[in-house]
Amino acid sequence: MENCKRIGKVITVAFVFLSISMLKAILFDMGSTLVIDIGLRKNFVEAMHKLLKNHINIDRAKIELLFDEWDHITYREGLEEYWDLFRSMILLKKLGLKPSPLLVEEVYETIVNVWVESYVFEEGVVRTVKELKNLGYQIGIISNTGSHDSVYREIKRAGLTHFIDVIITSQAVGWKKPSPKIFKITLDMIGVKPEQAVHVGDDPIADVEGAKKAGLWAVQKMKKGEKVSPYADAVVYKIVEIPKVLEELLRRHS
Repeated sequence: MENCKRIGKVITVAFVFLSISMLKAILFDMGSTLVIDIGLRKNFVEAMHKLLKNHINIDRAKIELLFDEWDHITYREGLEEYWDLFRSMILLKKLGLKPSPLLVEEVYETIVNVWVESYVFEEGVVRTVKELKNLGYQIGIISNTGSHDSVYREIKRAGLTHFIDVIITSQAVGWKKPSPKIFKITLDMIGVKPEQAVHVGDDPIADVEGAKKAGLWAVQKMKKGEKVSPYADAVVYKIVEIPKVLEELLRRHS
């Protein structure tokens, strides 16, 4: 019996060593992957209406339209990103308001606060991230967002800053997923080759196809009604499934 226990420990240690030698980093998307929306649209409309009603006669329906346009408030097309501070300026211009520095800052800060308040980490995420970190993996965040601040504040609020090796946002680097540039920048920051990294995300194009075309392994976080991407190496429905899925991937490719 004692010999069996020793053999089991040896196998476990050997598997962990194999895992780390093949895979060195687990990268996560943020919105709808690690965190879930608990009222972003409603909170955005209410906060913006409260802020802007003293400057302009505006109803909530108009603000809802602006919310729907938010990610598309740009002067250029493609996968280049805008800082939400600049989007705040464009939003004010669309409303016929002068984008004064003070008002722009107030709009931007409101947006960041709304984002942080409107998303919460999915149950088990914090525990799973810590577990993966303790196994020796580097942990990264790659998020399409115009506000790096909002992602960092969410990570900090969850007490995960010491477990995350790098946070790369499209606002920080100027490129959105599925551009291979944002994946390459992330890998360069942590010194890992594409084939040594797994990216986990919910968007079939931005996260899954983007990661695979950049040379990473791709795990799709499934959403209700979403089809499995042909580029997905594996799928999960909850982030707590990731350690088991990694084991299966490694066994399949060992």
